[in-house]
Amino acid sequence: LSAGLPIVSSPKEGAVFRLLREQGCGVSYDPLRTGDTEKVLRELLNSPERRQRMANAAGRLYAEQFVAETVFERMAVYLEQVAQGGSETG
Repeated sequence: LSAGLPIVSSPKEGAVFRLLREQGCGVSYDPLRTGDTEKVLRELLNSPERRQRMANAAGRLYAEQFVAETVFERMAVYLEQVAQGGSETG
């Protein structure tokens, strides 16, 4: 994500799969299906526009969700709310 490149991942379910699908920053392949990895990579290779959209989404997701300053700021706000007796689900 931090490199601003599309992510190619093997999980076909779970949090990583949902993140890639929902954010449009990558694709998943089934490691148990012969040729699926090659198929996914070939599709990306042959679609520069799609790769660029995914790359842009990956960079945006990283900046919004994973940059240390952003994460720490949100954590600080959350901890202040908890300390003041506010919502713990923040």
